Amino acid sequence: MQSEMGKLVEDNRKLQQRNKELEMIFDSSYDEIFVTDGQGITIQVNSACERNYGIDAKDLIGKTVEELETMGVFDQSVTKKVMDTKQQVTMFQKTSQERFLLVTANPVLSEDGSLQKIICNSKDLTEVKKLKKKLEEMEQLVEKYHEEIDELKSARFSGYVFVSKQMQHVMDLVSKVAKTDVTVMITGESGVGKTALAKQLHNHSTRQNQPFLTVNCGSLPENLIESELFGYVEGAFTGASKGGKKGLFESADGGTIFLDEISELPLHLQVKLLRVLQEKEITRIGSIKDVPVDVRVIVATNKSLEAMVEERQFREDLYYRLNVVPIDIPPLRERKDDILPLIKHYIELVENKYDKNVSLSTDAVQHLMNYKWPGNIRELENMMERIIVTASGSEVDVRELPGNITASKQQVVHYDTIDSLKNFLEKQERELFQDLYKDHPSSYKIAELLNISQSSAIRKIQKHISQK
Repeated sequence: MQSEMGKLVEDNRKLQQRNKELEMIFDSSYDEIFVTDGQGITIQVNSACERNYGIDAKDLIGKTVEELETMGVFDQSVTKKVMDTKQQVTMFQKTSQERFLLVTANPVLSEDGSLQKIICNSKDLTEVKKLKKKLEEMEQLVEKYHEEIDELKSARFSGYVFVSKQMQHVMDLVSKVAKTDVTVMITGESGVGKTALAKQLHNHSTRQNQPFLTVNCGSLPENLIESELFGYVEGAFTGASKGGKKGLFESADGGTIFLDEISELPLHLQVKLLRVLQEKEITRIGSIKDVPVDVRVIVATNKSLEAMVEERQFREDLYYRLNVVPIDIPPLRERKDDILPLIKHYIELVENKYDKNVSLSTDAVQHLMNYKWPGNIRELENMMERIIVTASGSEVDVRELPGNITASKQQVVHYDTIDSLKNFLEKQERELFQDLYKDHPSSYKIAELLNISQSSAIRKIQKHISQK
């Protein structure tokens, strides 16, 4: 009898120990375990409930899930749905503590099919949801970076070499208006690159695969310019070609027409140009038939059209139609930061053209930098070709420079001793990247500022900054 009692006591001790272990396991589960009876009254919860609901476990016991739902502890009760269906239900649940739970509720049925208990297991997906949101934000950011990179790639201005802030502002404006059909007026001194800029506007527009036609209004005789621009029909005048001829506006249909030296356009033709801009149609000489044209118009001038309007040499209404987006290209003397890169660019072109390898001495570089360049980029390009072609050796000294450059008043510019243009430019490039990186420690931003690819910017940063 005593041995049986002892065995019962031992079995009871083991059972209590086992219950403690199960309670410990139950309570230590990171996932929430929420148990109700068949009526939805809370009978047991683990500590995870406190984290999810901000309520002590003991305060949950005895409350119905409907009460807890009314209190706003959670937004919807999974238990209630199981009470209605007596089947497993899985759904999302949001708690008063801003936790986002994935809840699976399982019914426990008696032999007669009545509902005895409902056991809910809830996984806290709050951090997962936050990570998912961050991932989505990162994906959007990456997509934005890719778009910016693609835009930078597509916005490379071939043949336009610059580092100055003045030209960066110009190119920023070009990037904005290139993909539109807005009329652009390019102003600037002779030789600054107005034609090249007009080509950039066309090449980066939606019309890039269509014609780009250039007309110099100052180079065509007045009696020919009308027929060149607007065309004519057969028999329109003596010498008219059989079958007539398309004008440049018709030939440029779907593309871009660039009217250089627009200030030289005769007044009577200014009226016809105004009609093209307003009505999108032309009439050939000798015809009464209107011909629709879809052409983007870009004009350029090195004169003040405002002054010409005041002097009644240019139509005011046409001026306002043309001057929708004005882009002024500053002269080279006002953007000296661009002189060195341009020298390097054109020397490389000339060297490749004539298969030569010539460098400039430090004194020669200083003279070229301080020269006023009245003919701007056109003069610099021609000068580099002249210097390289006529060079007597592998290095051009100041004595070999043209007289107009050596005779110009030179400012004293102090540089470290440099034995070649290559070393000089290397030093300038290093200083440029170091200064930019201080203000913009991002390869994306530097690539954007310098109009280079992001991969090039990374290489330059590694070369001049990372290994400094």
